[in-house]
Amino acid sequence: MTTPTGETNHLAALSSIPGAGDALAAAANGEPVTDEMRAIMQAAIESDPGLQKSLLEAMQREHVEREKSEITPLRGYVVKTALTKSTESYPSGLKVFVNMTHSPYVPAPPVATEDEIKRALKGEATTEDGKPTWRVPMSLSGLRDDSDKAGRACLVVDALVHSDVHERGEADWDFKVFLIELALEWVEEKHKLSLSRDFSLPKMKSKGAVAPHTIYRPQRAGIATATKQRPTYTLRRDAARRHVVVSVALPLVYTAEKIDVDIEPARVDIDHPLYALSVPLDPLVDVDAEKCDAVFDKATRTLAVTLPYLAGSA
Repeated sequence: MTTPTGETNHLAALSSIPGAGDALAAAANGEPVTDEMRAIMQAAIESDPGLQKSLLEAMQREHVEREKSEITPLRGYVVKTALTKSTESYPSGLKVFVNMTHSPYVPAPPVATEDEIKRALKGEATTEDGKPTWRVPMSLSGLRDDSDKAGRACLVVDALVHSDVHERGEADWDFKVFLIELALEWVEEKHKLSLSRDFSLPKMKSKGAVAPHTIYRPQRAGIATATKQRPTYTLRRDAARRHVVVSVALPLVYTAEKIDVDIEPARVDIDHPLYALSVPLDPLVDVDAEKCDAVFDKATRTLAVTLPYLAGSA
C-alpha cells in the first residue's frame, strides 16, 4: 500500500517499533496486552501526536468490518484455585473459581496436524521470539464476587473456548491440563492476579450462572461468517483390494456425530462445524457410492473413507 505524499503512515511506523507491533496484533486477536506493550504504545503516541488519530481511525474501520454479537456459553467444568499474592482488593489465599465454558459460535484454533498440537502442549512449537505457533482462542469474563459453601468470599471468572476444543479436553487429560493452564495464565494477565497451580476440579459444571460473552466476527456483505478450516488428507489407491481410501486428519474432533460425508461421482465432500474438505477422485476409476464405508478413529482423530470400485472398473 502506497502512502499519499505529505501523509505519514502512523500505524506502519508503530508496527515497526519493537513491542508495539505485538501490542497491535494482540489487541486485534483479543489477546492480553501486557503493561510493557501499553507503555511502549503510550510512549510512541506521546512522541507522535498524529498517531492517536490514526489508531482511532483504524479502530473505527475494525468496528465496521467486524460484527459484535453476544452469546451465552455452555457450562463445562470448574477449576478451583486460590490467590498466591495479595492485591489492593483481594487477600492472599482467596479462593478463585474458573468456569471452563464452551460454545460452537466462538473462533476455533487454526488448522494443525496432531504432531503440531502435541508439540504445542509440550511448549516446543514456538516462533523465534518464543511465541506459540499454535494457539487456542479464549475469551474471559470479568471477575465476579461470590461465596463458597461455607459462606466465605471468593472470586468467579468464566473462560470460553470453542466446543470442539472443550470436547477434546474431555477425552484427553494432557490437553485438558493445557487448557486449564492457558485459562489461569489469561486470568492472571487480564486481571493482574497471581494464581496457584495447585488446583482441583469440583464436581460441578459451573460456579453460579455463567456470564454472556461479547465476541466479534469478520463481517462480509452484512453477514458474520466463520471460516471453516481445510484439514490435511491422504488418498491411497489399493488395486489389489479394489478400493480407494481417503484418510482425513481432524485433530480437534472428538466424535463422528457432526461429520457429514457426501460421495459424488468425482469427489468426496467432508463437512464439519470446524472443517470442510472436497477430495477429487481419479476420473478413470468408478467407485460404488452405495457401498462406501466411513470410520472415525477417536485415538488418532482420523476419518477413513473407504470407496470400493464398481464391478468392471479399473
